Amino acid sequence: MVKKNPILFFFILNIFIAFNSQCIFGAEMLSWESTGENISGFRIHYGESINNFTNSLDVGKVNQYPLNNLNLREDTTSYLAVTAFNNQVESSFSNTVSWQAPDKTPPCPPQSFKIE
Repeated sequence: MVKKNPILFFFILNIFIAFNSQCIFGAEMLSWESTGENISGFRIHYGESINNFTNSLDVGKVNQYPLNNLNLREDTTSYLAVTAFNNQVESSFSNTVSWQAPDKTPPCPPQSFKIE
């Protein structure tokens, strides 16, 4: 595991995490800004209670990621934060945001369908 280094957060990385109001292919986007250099990639951390991130995903050197690509339970609030990393250290967590994945369960089909 990569060591955590809070200095990296202050001197190399400046992440502001927010939900993007634009949709790409119908998906809400998690987006952030980085002013740092020497960054190998970003990692999204997420879980179902605040500051208890039980999952993480390396997303590469991008500044946004579709929320529907994360394994979030439907109709449940998830908490997310981002870190930056390079070959030696990982930054502190960005600010935490919450998002409720929509319920995508289709309704039951109509019953007693017939021609009269």
